[in-house]
Amino acid sequence: MDNEAKRNAAPATLDHLLGHAVGDLRERYIKAIHRKSLTFKYADVMTNEPGVAKITPGDVVGYYWNYHGSHEFEASVRRLESTMLGDWRPIDELAQMCLEWFKVSCRDELIATAATYGMTLLT
Repeated sequence: MDNEAKRNAAPATLDHLLGHAVGDLRERYIKAIHRKSLTFKYADVMTNEPGVAKITPGDVVGYYWNYHGSHEFEASVRRLESTMLGDWRPIDELAQMCLEWFKVSCRDELIATAATYGMTLLT
């Protein structure tokens, strides 16, 4: 699908694309799917209070930029978006899932955002 077709995709098509890019939606706690963002329901790691986080290509690029050389405590706790803090494993899995979605839905924006950090999208 070319970039113009992706930009004009209907929400049902976005669900279909996301399913192919990242797998079963029901397992991911996705609240909303947009071409340039994914909104997730989550529980705060400290208070267990429910929250909502809107993840953008900038959040994902920032995540990978900030944690490429983490050590000690920072290596076990990660932050995605300004509010999602937790064990590195589920946060890393979520960041990877978002990255796969943005590669499909808004690749040009993802590449441009990565370039501002001096990063290059390899695949």
